[in-house]
Amino acid sequence: FWENSSERYPKLDKIRFCHQLDFATSGLLLAAKSQKAAGAVGKLFKTREISKQYMAIVYGHPKEDKWTIEAPIGKDENDPKGFKMCVLEGAKDSITDFEVLQRGYYTVPGKAFGAEVSKVLVKPRTGRRHQIRVHLQQSGHPIVGDAAYADDSDAFRMFLLAHKLYVPLKDRPLDLTVEPLHRSGSPSCSRHLSTTKPTLRTIPLLSEL
Repeated sequence: FWENSSERYPKLDKIRFCHQLDFATSGLLLAAKSQKAAGAVGKLFKTREISKQYMAIVYGHPKEDKWTIEAPIGKDENDPKGFKMCVLEGAKDSITDFEVLQRGYYTVPGKAFGAEVSKVLVKPRTGRRHQIRVHLQQSGHPIVGDAAYADDSDAFRMFLLAHKLYVPLKDRPLDLTVEPLHRSGSPSCSRHLSTTKPTLRTIPLLSEL
């Protein structure tokens, strides 16, 4: 986008991002071409009228197919780097809904090869910093590749994707979706896990979340 933006939008002087993603999160990031548009979308985020969905690959097989975590999130004062958040009594209310889409086994060579993992659809009702990562850790199913909350520095990335956004603008509602892509560029949602215990001889092609 950045390489071709000046050619595609010659009159565009500035890109205005309407929200934020964690550095290690991939997927949808909404930007506006005008201050007016950015302001309109910003109000919808503030009033929680925008629907957000994420996909994650997490460690373990959750017992329930669907569950909700309602736990306040605040700054982790025990983190010497000042980066991490944690469930903290008296902090800002935070609610996240989860749904298991698939259970399987980790197929990436490394320390966690063959571990139980699950693909989970995530629907945050609030938008706190690191909310999804903290709530999944609180559930006992941290995200694969999350060096901060899963103590996992072996994976080549964090498997968290900003999957869908619905923005109810009055004149032009936006219904946006990004599907996980296989490294070849073809759509794929589950080749990073196998439904049977994998062996090094039967590793499927990897998929990008």
